[in-house]
Amino acid sequence: MQPKFYFKYKKLIKYVLGLLLIGLTFFVTISLEKSVIIDVSEVGTLNSLLSKYRKENIDSLVVTGKINEMDMITIQSTQIDTNKIISQEKKQKAYIAQEFKDLNFPRIYIKYKQPVNGYTVKVLWMPYTYNGKTCEAGKAVLYFESEDNHFYIQTRSYSDTAVYSHTNLKDGDILFWDYTPKKKDEILSEYSPFFFSDVDFDGEDELLINEHRGGSRGTNSYEVYKIHPYYAEIIKDAPFANLENGNTEFDLKNKTITSSFSDSAFESVTYIYKAIKQEKIEYGDPEPCYKFELVKVEFYYRHTECNEYKVYIKDGYKYKLIKDEIIPINQKDNYPKKRQ
Repeated sequence: MQPKFYFKYKKLIKYVLGLLLIGLTFFVTISLEKSVIIDVSEVGTLNSLLSKYRKENIDSLVVTGKINEMDMITIQSTQIDTNKIISQEKKQKAYIAQEFKDLNFPRIYIKYKQPVNGYTVKVLWMPYTYNGKTCEAGKAVLYFESEDNHFYIQTRSYSDTAVYSHTNLKDGDILFWDYTPKKKDEILSEYSPFFFSDVDFDGEDELLINEHRGGSRGTNSYEVYKIHPYYAEIIKDAPFANLENGNTEFDLKNKTITSSFSDSAFESVTYIYKAIKQEKIEYGDPEPCYKFELVKVEFYYRHTECNEYKVYIKDGYKYKLIKDEIIPINQKDNYPKKRQ
């Protein structure tokens, strides 16, 4: 049963409720108008597109498409803080800055004065920066071009000793540098930014990119590429995935590569790889090739009271332990003992 006053003030109550509903709708409209995005498909039409909004209630405005001076006057009439007016150009720049922040480096263009192994070499170098100054290393794209071949190489770390005479580099600089060749007796060059050497004993030079001081204990590490017509293929198989100039020895006569590493002063390991001549066949007749196998491993452990030495050799498809010795330290009987 409804109270008597309801019937008496029925019209007034409906009127008040109607006003509240209109006010709520108006409030929602105002809330929705605080951030407005308008795409202008034809210059000079922004005013008409904005006419359906209450300009004084617009908090931020994003304008995309094409605008002219009349549209700019319309934007100013909205009385929006200029810092909150975002044009398509500003929006695109903000997107690029965020999406490609990992590529936001100075771009330095380098051309080497001398041909290298018959190739003209150009480099797009993107050095890292620190406190607004360019560093000694950075990402790079290298372009090699000869009379009968050309290819690109993209590397994560590139440096050249020539950079020490070029400080405060800026985006767009063009440099012409002298190439630093490897020494005659070097297989792995110490100072060349890149070089060619036959590191797999097949009679053809591979391309090596020098990552200066990128190896263990201050040594250089190298990326090794096999050269093909119009492209270069990185070699990721051992022993080429871990070449370091201070820890790698090449035996040209026996076609072996020895790599030595130490985790600490108490542990070290030596891997010996041998080039095994094989044949491969793809689209024509069989061709000779070399595949490297790990033929010997030496482990050395230094303990408080003794040193431990183990040697494994390849025996068929398994590895055979041929030496397992314990060498006492600071004892009179300081001679190797076989493990019991």
